[in-house]
Amino acid sequence: MKDHPSIAHFLRGMPKRTNVQCALASLSGLCLALSFPTVVFGHEMVDLSLLAWVSLIPLLFVVHNQTLLKTFLCGLLAGFIFVSLSLSWIGSALHEYGHYPLWKSIPVLGFISFLPACVVALGLVVAKRITLKFKIPFWIVFPFAWISFEFLVSLFPFGGFPWLSLGYSQFRNLYLIQSADIFGVHGISFLIVLVNCLLFESVRFFLNKDKRAAFRYLRLTAIILLVHAAYGAFRIGWIEYFQKGVTALKVAAVSAGIPQEQKWNPAYADSILSKYRQLSFEAISAGVDMIVWPQTAIPRL
Repeated sequence: MKDHPSIAHFLRGMPKRTNVQCALASLSGLCLALSFPTVVFGHEMVDLSLLAWVSLIPLLFVVHNQTLLKTFLCGLLAGFIFVSLSLSWIGSALHEYGHYPLWKSIPVLGFISFLPACVVALGLVVAKRITLKFKIPFWIVFPFAWISFEFLVSLFPFGGFPWLSLGYSQFRNLYLIQSADIFGVHGISFLIVLVNCLLFESVRFFLNKDKRAAFRYLRLTAIILLVHAAYGAFRIGWIEYFQKGVTALKVAAVSAGIPQEQKWNPAYADSILSKYRQLSFEAISAGVDMIVWPQTAIPRL
């Protein structure tokens, strides 16, 4: 169905203004970053994971009816803001603890952020290309394109970069992520992108004064989310049912609070190990079944 003249003018004209185009793409990138656990000035922000379900809508408005080149650039901007903000701690760690000057640490962060940012850009371009060539609706193609590149980036290059898969943002929303036992984290990413696309279509048709089509996409979105939530409730209830009468496993997470400037200094290696051993023996005496050490407990190994 073709866009109504008013909405067609809105969609074509608005992105031609570079500042508006960049602002909307940046807004999508910012919302994606905020949907993950975020620490600002040492304080964890409130849970904004639900932003992920609508974060791509501004970007989709920008790239609608745009050329493939502009679509790629807008997607790259959104993706780069998303990834660089989410990984900003790397630049800080390189500067504060690796003693890299800012003029080195910031470009390193940019280099690391570039490839994951291409997930958004390439996903959009490939989806638009397939839509134009085979006349398959964009909202069907884009989720598949997204998870394809998300999966590839998790494997290549240099062993892959499995961080920041969109599905990870929903780790607190237990009822909506239980299908990961079937489809994995990329399945949750697919669901999030699909919902974004369906909501975009609903808003687009509403602006096009086609309320029937708008509500059709809204109903489809609601059905998909309800089915996943129902499966999540079933899985959680199933697990809780079979856990009745099962003795809980006692787990101790050992954290010695080692400052970063000491953790990577070989002179402190023995004292650090001694602290972890002492805390572990205290946990054993308390009757725990499992002890978990931090990822970088023994960096010299």
